[in-house]
Amino acid sequence: MTTTGESVKCHACGSPLALGSPFCGTCGSPGRLQGTLTPGAWPPPGAVVPVSLWADPQVQRWSAVADGPLAGRVPARPGRRLAAFLIDGACASVVVLIATVAFYNQFASALLGGSSSAITSAGSAAIFGPLAIWTVGGLLMVTVEGATGATIGNAAVRIRTVSATTGKPAGFGRALLRRLIEQLGSVVIVGAPVIAVSSTWDPTQMRQGWQDK
Repeated sequence: MTTTGESVKCHACGSPLALGSPFCGTCGSPGRLQGTLTPGAWPPPGAVVPVSLWADPQVQRWSAVADGPLAGRVPARPGRRLAAFLIDGACASVVVLIATVAFYNQFASALLGGSSSAITSAGSAAIFGPLAIWTVGGLLMVTVEGATGATIGNAAVRIRTVSATTGKPAGFGRALLRRLIEQLGSVVIVGAPVIAVSSTWDPTQMRQGWQDK
């Protein structure tokens, strides 16, 4: 983003503001900008799109959003999005693996000395237990992401998922749809990571991935 004709200033106190800075160094206000900014970078009115954002003014390759609720914030780079996606996936996999081992140990014990009803019950738990835990864990993660914009992976790489029209967390419904689109990519072996970094091919300043759109 560039300015034309005027310097970039804090919207609250008018002090000079570093481009992309999340807060004013003088008064501490959020880094909304004053000045004449390059037009054409913001989505049309009414568009509600979750996007991952990283408010780090040191990022040079990805310019800060020029206007709107996200003014001064820098869209998360693909590498950080992919890292967050992989960390979340790894955490979920570890939990499901531990649950699977526990359920199958119970099933093995039932086979060695249990009744037929115990074997049936343990077998059903071994089949459906890990799936249930994966589902509940996934819904819990989406609930937290929708309410706060954070996941374990997001927190690890310092990004958040927020609404492009409000700058606030996107809510459960949009967070869930976003994750479902990522999981659809798992139908193809490398599809989900490709979706995670699809913001690479977005030519707009918002740098949205396919799941964001």
